Amino acid sequence: MVHIRGSRGGTYFSDDGKITKRDPKVESMPGGATYPSWHPGGRFIAYSSNQVRQAFYAKPEKIIEVFDLVSAMIVFDIDKNEVLHARDGDTTRYLETFPSWSPDGKYLYFCRALQNNSKETMTMEEIEATKYDIVRIPFEPENKNIRQNGSCFSMPQEAERALHSQDIT
Repeated sequence: MVHIRGSRGGTYFSDDGKITKRDPKVESMPGGATYPSWHPGGRFIAYSSNQVRQAFYAKPEKIIEVFDLVSAMIVFDIDKNEVLHARDGDTTRYLETFPSWSPDGKYLYFCRALQNNSKETMTMEEIEATKYDIVRIPFEPENKNIRQNGSCFSMPQEAERALHSQDIT
């Protein structure tokens, strides 16, 4: 599986030497499927669907900032060629991105932030104020059940400040 963005974008699969292109998308998705994560069982791929924007700076030490205006988590069933919403389908309450499965495939992890913006762009202050949590939701592959209740982990501000203040070079 290879996922490509752009005008010829999509998800390309190779199976017994045959290459097929699929575009895992439904009308309610805010953007294309990005950041794929293959389920350990091989039947599902989790994606985040993002409406991404870029901001450019005049400072040489930081020339670009990439941020989501809207994003949602989806799961693509390869066998059925169908898209499942990993959450309730509401793309206005949270920004959801960067999916990853647990090694046993029973949980889907992803990053989530409260959606604090309803405009076509964001100020630097709004971008810097966006804080993501790590969310874990149960997944039952045998019946494609994605339970809406899960766990959420937020880093305490003191730990976050210590992490960002350390020199990791």
